[in-house]
Amino acid sequence: MIEGNIPSPVLANDVLVERDKQGVVTITAKSRHDASYALGFVHAQERFFQMDLLRRNAAGEISEIFGSIAVEYDKSIRIHQFRKRAKHALKHLDDAHLAILKQYAKGVNDGLLKLTVTPFEYLLLQQSPQPWLAEDSLLAIYSMYLQLQDKEGKREQLLGILNDTLPKSVFRFLTPKGSQWDAPIDSTNYLASSPSSVPKFDINSLTPPEQAGFINNIDSPHLYGSNNWAISGQLTPHGAAIVANDMHLNISVPNTWFRATLVVSNKNKSNLSQPHANAELWVSGLTLPGAPAIVVGSNKHIAWGFTNSYGDWSDLVKIKWVDDNTYQTAFGIKNIQHMTEVINVKGNEPIHFTFKSSIWGPIIGQDHNGTDLAYRWVAHDVEGINFNLLNLENSQSINNALEVAATAGMPAQNLVVGDAQGNIAWTIMGPIPIKLSTETETETETETETPQYWTEKNVGWQGYLPENKYPHVINPPERRLWTANSKVVGGSHYNKLGNGGYALGARAKQIKENLFNQDSFNELQAFEVQLDDRALFLARWHALIMQHALSEPFIKHNHLEALKLHLHNWQARASVDSVGYTIVKHFRNEVFNLVLAPIQQHVLAHNDQLTLSPLKRQLEPSIWLLVNQQPTSWLPNKYQSWTALLEHALLNVHTKLTATYGSLENANWGAVNRTHIRHPMSKSLPLLGWLTDMPQSQISGDTFMPKVQGVAFGSSQRMTVAPGKEEFGILTVPTSQSSHPLSPYYRKGHDDWVKAIPAPFLPTETQYSLTLKATHN
Repeated sequence: MIEGNIPSPVLANDVLVERDKQGVVTITAKSRHDASYALGFVHAQERFFQMDLLRRNAAGEISEIFGSIAVEYDKSIRIHQFRKRAKHALKHLDDAHLAILKQYAKGVNDGLLKLTVTPFEYLLLQQSPQPWLAEDSLLAIYSMYLQLQDKEGKREQLLGILNDTLPKSVFRFLTPKGSQWDAPIDSTNYLASSPSSVPKFDINSLTPPEQAGFINNIDSPHLYGSNNWAISGQLTPHGAAIVANDMHLNISVPNTWFRATLVVSNKNKSNLSQPHANAELWVSGLTLPGAPAIVVGSNKHIAWGFTNSYGDWSDLVKIKWVDDNTYQTAFGIKNIQHMTEVINVKGNEPIHFTFKSSIWGPIIGQDHNGTDLAYRWVAHDVEGINFNLLNLENSQSINNALEVAATAGMPAQNLVVGDAQGNIAWTIMGPIPIKLSTETETETETETETPQYWTEKNVGWQGYLPENKYPHVINPPERRLWTANSKVVGGSHYNKLGNGGYALGARAKQIKENLFNQDSFNELQAFEVQLDDRALFLARWHALIMQHALSEPFIKHNHLEALKLHLHNWQARASVDSVGYTIVKHFRNEVFNLVLAPIQQHVLAHNDQLTLSPLKRQLEPSIWLLVNQQPTSWLPNKYQSWTALLEHALLNVHTKLTATYGSLENANWGAVNRTHIRHPMSKSLPLLGWLTDMPQSQISGDTFMPKVQGVAFGSSQRMTVAPGKEEFGILTVPTSQSSHPLSPYYRKGHDDWVKAIPAPFLPTETQYSLTLKATHN
């Protein structure tokens, strides 16, 4: 029900819920509690199945609705015991925040009860939706931890193998600390720590045992992260800072975010052309269904956005056993705990799952030497989760926002914030563990990034960073700030954050270049930076092909005249009609696979569950040196020369593209990058897709450029807004507000996102008006 009146005995006063033609919601209430109830009500109406999956994902309860197919996944999650941790965290929440969560839960359950038809997903699954609990909102945050951070330490396990089994010079070469692509917002020069020469090493000495598996494609995992930047009011026409943000996530139906404006005011009618000047609270932006907060947005005083920080928020701890049940710690000998979780499985008997846990966390497996590993993770601590994010909605300045950031319990993010006075700032929002390297220079980065014994008192975590020591940058002289999942700062700030697998930096560098290419910005100009699909990063790979892998005899012998023509006309951007871009993109991947094959096999020989994928995005400086310096000792022995390797890579690309797309001409980037945004249920019920899934579209953009776009991954929203000037703001979101295909606004707004149309940040004219009536008045 989206129009009329619905009674509620829970409300203190009536609440107005307005929707525009796209279903974008404005909630006007007389208290934040009532607004929270109404947001829960609306979330349940529009997105309950999505919310249910979020809490079940974090709790390891997917098997309850999908059956035995999800049991192994649930086991991998249950070792984190997030349901138990959520219940414990509720006891530590601020009283006001706990009250808001409880009121939100009441709204969710009332919204679910008031639905005239059970959400169709439950009908298909032959299940009944279960009530929402206050703790489930914390599970929604834990679900974001699982998406944004490593839940099992694979990167650290991989680094441990490489560090222990390769010469130190080779390990340092494969794990460079910087490159020409870094673009920090302070004066740090990371280029100085980039490798300048290739160490002497016989790559063919790594021939693995016969039983080692074979991986012929080292995937580049999606980098859950985002772009954001802020422009000082000194460079804007109205004097307020402009904040831009596009968060990169998996995109399915429905999208991660739900658009909402919350107004707490004595007025009963929302004025959409002029936001409530005298309201106690006015905040607009994106919510996460399952939580009663605006995640990113603007409140007239500040605007803010996030990117995933990729600091070092977890560690693998080697267990030094004393006997089968006890182990050594810096505080003496401790008993190992045997934990049991009961997994309810649809259509089957419950499964009792037992695992071991230490004072540092659950034991998640073994290293390459057979040593048990415990997982120390911020997400396991009470400091890792709270709802202080709610305090951003009342912040009046960047200083207020920085104070909130240093107390927030959430997956650590790069917060970029600007205020109505034109000030801009960056900091980390989320808990920062104090490690030995945080306060001193005595511990090397290698030691904090590889599994270690924590049996000495000077090793391990020493609590959490206090608010007054949080890193930040305020009003830099450049009057611009930017982050894109790469290294943001250096020096003592970097020491506090560590390295959890930063992005290469190519996106950040391209964003920086765009921001310095002009001296003033309005919202539309800032939005256009998000749409930059120029292939600056791949330009040198294109040149490499043309100069070293595309000789005339090679072209004639292999009939590659069409390929050469496409490369000449590649457009130097990820354009939908560029075949040349497709070739260059795939060529780089092929070269990586061929050059790294011996090292990948070496890793598999030590752990057949690991690939080089967690490091692939950071290996660019090393691989580039190899293909340019061309040391014979690093050439895999199946190739007679480096030219032969490059030619083989290009032939592989031609063969694979022709086989996949019928001809090279059909392999334009739009055909490769055609969106496939689906509802979770349509994957198992394909006939459902025509009703639920989004239309497939060819879209420009790719990784390593500001416009990040994949088949079902990319910008889950694009926002550009100045606080106090929201009427000029821009916001586009894929899919639609509703998860139900029979909704009158299903799919509306999706086309704006596909075509990058600068749609308004604020809701438009009201189309549907619903009043939640306080029945006790």
